[in-house]
Amino acid sequence: MNQVVPKIIIGTSGQVANALREKLLLSGNKVWTTSRTPDPSKNCFFLDLGNPKSITAFFSEFSTKFLGKKTDVYLPGAITHVDKCEQEPKRCYELNAEGPSRVAEVCYRYGYRLCFYSSEYVFGEAEYRGGKIGPFSEIDPPAPTSIYGKSKLEAENSLLKISPNFKPLIIRTTMVFSYDKNGLNFVMQVRRHIERWLKGDHSQSFRIPVDQISTPTYAPALADASIHLMNEACSGIYHIVGRDLLSRKEFIERIIDFFSYPKEEAMQAFQFLATAELAQSAKRPLSAGLKTEKAEKAGVKIWDLEKSFGDFSAREQS
Repeated sequence: MNQVVPKIIIGTSGQVANALREKLLLSGNKVWTTSRTPDPSKNCFFLDLGNPKSITAFFSEFSTKFLGKKTDVYLPGAITHVDKCEQEPKRCYELNAEGPSRVAEVCYRYGYRLCFYSSEYVFGEAEYRGGKIGPFSEIDPPAPTSIYGKSKLEAENSLLKISPNFKPLIIRTTMVFSYDKNGLNFVMQVRRHIERWLKGDHSQSFRIPVDQISTPTYAPALADASIHLMNEACSGIYHIVGRDLLSRKEFIERIIDFFSYPKEEAMQAFQFLATAELAQSAKRPLSAGLKTEKAEKAGVKIWDLEKSFGDFSAREQS
């Protein structure tokens, strides 16, 4: 009987990692995950993207246990706090560029397939110079606005240059959200803020940029798409996002409408400002978003907000 080789997910705390783990387990896969706080009883092992020795050690252990077997490696692990990346560029590049490059080199050595997650933030700078705006396709030239975006682009370029025989899958996405009771994604933060506001707690301000336009992405849909592309042996760069292109304000309005909050009162819970007024450390893409035609031609089903919110709500109620 052939030994089943588990899938590997590098990272455990993020939305994408959690969604991937759920989907892969439901499909009957055994899954190894990695973290800086491992728990081997749950098949979670130590790996720190900023620690080269930990990358080598993890894959050495895995390859020894599954000698000669091929597997799929998913790499959503990253530092995604855009302003923190601007303030700590060295750490950002260690985790978002150098670590993924080392993982890719090890995957190439062992013959493992790799799915790496990049970002819409590889675009955006051109608009500040009067150039191209989004939504962007895979063939549009990248122009990052921030250290975070530059680190992701550096990782992409590094992976694609390892060898002509190494064919990683690179998925760009953006504004990922999902149901997570204690989560910090945009939808969870907006809903918690609205609910506090409606209860009379007006102590906290929630400032929203009115001029940032993007394509919000539901994590379980992103996981489905990722697994599909890996199963189809797709490689190169693919954009996976939601179908709706909208501003942050419009996104909030859609949240309010779907979850039946009193609209006039709920909208008063937010301050809508231009991005320039927010004085953030990192410059953001403005008229952005990603196009998904390439992924759709490969058989990926792109979810709209209505379907995403429906699944979100069902999980909340379960």
